[in-house]
Parts: sequence; structure tokens; C-alpha cells
Amino acid sequence: DNESAFNLLYCIAFALMDHLWLAMHASYMDFNAVMKLTRHQLEKELLEENITRLEELPSYAHLLGNS
Repeated sequence: DNESAFNLLYCIAFALMDHLWLAMHASYMDFNAVMKLTRHQLEKELLEENITRLEELPSYAHLLGNS
């Protein structure tokens, strides 16, 4: 349903942000840059025409720990 989809998308976004944060060796001063990159990556993935389920997003792998 819609609520579980929103919750899943939130979790995917948070896992992606965490992955990018660690990959960039970010500090609190880099928060805005990490958030911007997270948003850009998620928007890019959500606009892919072949994606029909949230579980098909490439960033879903970060939620599973497969990064």
C-alpha cells in the first residue's frame, strides 16, 4: 500500500545517504553536499523507465547491505 511504499522509500533514501556519507568520508560540514547527491541519485533512479517497484531501484541494495 501507499504507506508501506513511503516507508520503504524513506529507508532506501536513508541507506543511500549513509552509503554516500561513508564513501565520501563526510563530516558534518558536508551534510548539504551529501543530501544533494542523495537526492540527485534517487531522482535519477526513480525516473528510469524500467523501474516498476521500489525493490528494483539500484539503491535498494544499500538497504540490504549489498553495497
